[in-house]
Amino acid sequence: MKTFLLLFVAFTSLAWADGLPTVPYLWLEGNAEVEKKADLVSLRFKLSATDMEVSKANSAVQTQALKVFALLKAVGIADQDVIAGDIQSDAEYDEPRGEGPRGKLRGYRVQREFTVKVRELVQFPKLVNDIFAANVRYFDGVTPEYSKAKDTEQEAQEMAIKDARTAADKMAGLSGMKVDSVWAISPIPFSQIQRQMLGEFSYPVASGPAEATKAESAPEYRIAPVTFFRTVQVIYLISPAK
Repeated sequence: MKTFLLLFVAFTSLAWADGLPTVPYLWLEGNAEVEKKADLVSLRFKLSATDMEVSKANSAVQTQALKVFALLKAVGIADQDVIAGDIQSDAEYDEPRGEGPRGKLRGYRVQREFTVKVRELVQFPKLVNDIFAANVRYFDGVTPEYSKAKDTEQEAQEMAIKDARTAADKMAGLSGMKVDSVWAISPIPFSQIQRQMLGEFSYPVASGPAEATKAESAPEYRIAPVTFFRTVQVIYLISPAK
C-alpha cells in the first residue's frame, strides 16, 4: 500500500481558467493505491466448431456447451456465475493468392463465448484442466478479482483525499500559510469539468506476483493481486498563518 503526491500548483489570483478562486489557494492532486489478494477469478474461453453446413457446426458447439455446463455444475459453480450468451458464426475460406476471389470455402465456423467466475480458488487449477479435457481449444485468459471491490474503491478514495490534505497542510505551512477550507474537490482535473460535466473515467489497475494457490494433482498457478488506484484533485483556500 502506498500513497504519493503527483502535482502541486499554487495560485494567488485568477489564473488561466474562469471560475477559479480570486483569493490565495492551493491546487493539489492526491493519490492512493490499495492492493488486495485476489479471492476469485474469471475464466474466459470459447467453444468452436467448423462444418460445411452451418447448422451442423452450431449443433456441435451446442452439444459441447451442454458438456461444459454439466462440468461446471458438477464442481459447484452457480448459474449466476456463468455467462454464455454470445454466439458468432462466420464463413472461412482458403487464403487468396494475390488479388482476386477469397478462394475455396473451407466451411462455417460457429463460436460460443463463456465467462465463468470461480469463487473457490482451490478449484481453479483442476477446473482449467477439466475444461481443456472437454476439448475446449480457445482459452482467452484469467482475470483476478476481489469480492469486496466496491468497499476497497471507497477506501482508496478516502485515502486519496487524506493524501491531498496532508500535502496541502505541509505546503501551506512551508509557505507561511494555513488551510482554511476546501473550495472544490473532484476525481477528474478541474480543467476538464468545463468541457465535460459527465463522462466515464477508468482508473489503472496494476498487478504483480502473489502467493500461489495449489490444487492436488494439478498445475501450479500464481494469481496476481488486485490493485485499486484512485486520484482526486482538490482546491484549498489558504490565508496567512499569522
